[in-house]
Amino acid sequence: MKLYYTPQDPYGRKVRAAVIKLGMLNEIKMIEVQPNNLPQELIDANPLQKTPTLLTNDGAGLYSSRVILEYLNSFADSTPIIPLSGAMRWLVLRVETLADALANALIKRYTIRNGQQNEQKPGDLQSYYDVVYRILDYFEHKIPSYNINAATLSLACALEILNGPYGDEFRDWKEKYPALCEWFDKISQENCLKQTKPIWEK
Repeated sequence: MKLYYTPQDPYGRKVRAAVIKLGMLNEIKMIEVQPNNLPQELIDANPLQKTPTLLTNDGAGLYSSRVILEYLNSFADSTPIIPLSGAMRWLVLRVETLADALANALIKRYTIRNGQQNEQKPGDLQSYYDVVYRILDYFEHKIPSYNINAATLSLACALEILNGPYGDEFRDWKEKYPALCEWFDKISQENCLKQTKPIWEK
């Protein structure tokens, strides 16, 4: 299998971290690409022309980090990153969705502010700002476990981009949300997250 990813993308990072956590590094070739220079193989496999994209051994292209994680999860020998059934499955999927929404809001606000994308409707810019703080408020009062799963990987990767350019307006988040900051600092020491930590340009 092949995984196409861009190095600072939180969605691609959580897939790469999941590959490490599931012990699948020997089964998946990691291929770093840039958004403005995508290889033809990725373009042919993914009509959206985005990363992350996973090419399976039978040639199918999988896109959306959530779909890719579900696919990788099907190969888990022991501890899955997404529970297969029961209340924990829905908790993990719910938190994963909320964490992805945090990453999306941060990226959307940044790209609109910097003229890389137009607002879809009046108020989008403020709306994304509000979403960021609502989600941070939520997690400050509902700290996840330290178990590595799809939810905690997603949240750790979303919080990490607050340290980069996308988080330039939210540098005070660690002071405002000390419990969440402590959680983030601890879980960031996990091997799968340390190995995939992005390098932000100064």
